[in-house]
Amino acid sequence: MPVYIYDMEDESNEIKRIFRATEAFVAYSLPGESDYYLVFQDDRAYTTLFDGQSSAFVVDSFSKTTDSLRAIRADHVMQNTPFQFELTESIDISSTSYSDYMSDVTKIISDIRSGEYDKLVYSKIKKVAQERTDIFALFEQLLTSRMSAFVFCYHIPGSGLWMGATPEVLLSKGDGYYHTMALAGTQYDSGVPVSQTVWGEKEIAEQAFLKDFVKNKLAIANLSYEESEDYTLVAGPVRHIATDYHISTDGVDFMRLAQLLHPGPAISGMPQGAAMKKIKKYERHDRQDYTGYLGPVGINGAQRLFINLRSMQLSRDAAILYLGGGITADSDPAAEWEETEDKASTLLSILQHCPANS
Repeated sequence: MPVYIYDMEDESNEIKRIFRATEAFVAYSLPGESDYYLVFQDDRAYTTLFDGQSSAFVVDSFSKTTDSLRAIRADHVMQNTPFQFELTESIDISSTSYSDYMSDVTKIISDIRSGEYDKLVYSKIKKVAQERTDIFALFEQLLTSRMSAFVFCYHIPGSGLWMGATPEVLLSKGDGYYHTMALAGTQYDSGVPVSQTVWGEKEIAEQAFLKDFVKNKLAIANLSYEESEDYTLVAGPVRHIATDYHISTDGVDFMRLAQLLHPGPAISGMPQGAAMKKIKKYERHDRQDYTGYLGPVGINGAQRLFINLRSMQLSRDAAILYLGGGITADSDPAAEWEETEDKASTLLSILQHCPANS
């Protein structure tokens, strides 16, 4: 199937694309780029599971299943094209209460101190009333505020509409290599130069967990790689500890490697198997696509997948923010709650300043 690219400098193409609730589409911008792409299928109605062959924007959930890997086929790729989508569905989900969060995190810390596992990534829900949101205006504001992140807005019938800006790479293809990263810790910009950022023992321990996971997975697949030094990654108003891995592409299928690396301890915990079971025990909601992965595969030659973080699910009358953090033996429940509240600040600010749909 051919891919058509329309440049908005051609005035004949300055048409706002209108999508209905039964249709799939995605708009996204790669990190550091000012342009964005609007991608949709010829038939628009979503019926596609990813076949590994077509150029597509792929989405997988946190809890992988046989049909969780979905694709929006790139029959049309339009550059910098305005779009319109009216939310018609409500989502039956409630915010995580402070008392429930404190109770759960206290129990998780007790589990960890008793030796059941080393770390658990626990998430909560923050539901904010938001009616008649102008989706395109919201997407534009997110683009303006988060140039260094992967910015996305997609709708797949049955999955809802998701929007966010994530700094975390799951897997990308470079010139003769694949790239993945370990990313941990969250620190808000205090004005200190990036080179002078100081990380605490908790964040350094989290990063060590992640690095071991990546290296163990690559060893299982018998893949050769190069590991960078740890460094501080700036992602908008926050900073993270990061380590890069450049992996040989010899005989390695891109999507198979992505499946091997997902879900990692940055979004589940360590050991991974025990952490996944505890997430099911303690979390009071289905994460759905939050902490899954998404990105273009074969669109304009790009193969880039990102972890779905710093994101929200939008409904007719509300924005549902999914907010998580890594819990360890040294965690303080109240401090963990405040960290998740801080993570919501950028999206909440954008929502507050977004105009209503006319």
